[in-house]
Amino acid sequence: MDIVTTDLAKFGQRELELASELIKAYAQKRPEFLGEKVMLNFNTHSGEVFLSDDDFNTGLLDDQELKRWATCCICGREGFADERDESGWKVFADPRICEECVEQAAEEALA
Repeated sequence: MDIVTTDLAKFGQRELELASELIKAYAQKRPEFLGEKVMLNFNTHSGEVFLSDDDFNTGLLDDQELKRWATCCICGREGFADERDESGWKVFADPRICEECVEQAAEEALA
């Protein structure tokens, strides 16, 4: 079985309900971060239901709002792109790299 599927026949009742909420949120306000060929996906390992486009931008629901999901290409950290730490600083420099990895790369470049 594929880890990520777009086949609705493989979605359970819970996943179909989450998919319905995602589509409603997308219909109400199409986010700028999702471009062409937006698809509904289900990760069978994590149980997450999400939208993604042909550039691998990803959107998940956060309190009924569709938000951009970010994954650091260096350390693998995941979270919402607008996430902030306990000090109020942004966790992600952009949706593909976290601030911690940006800082570490800068320190290594100066060394």
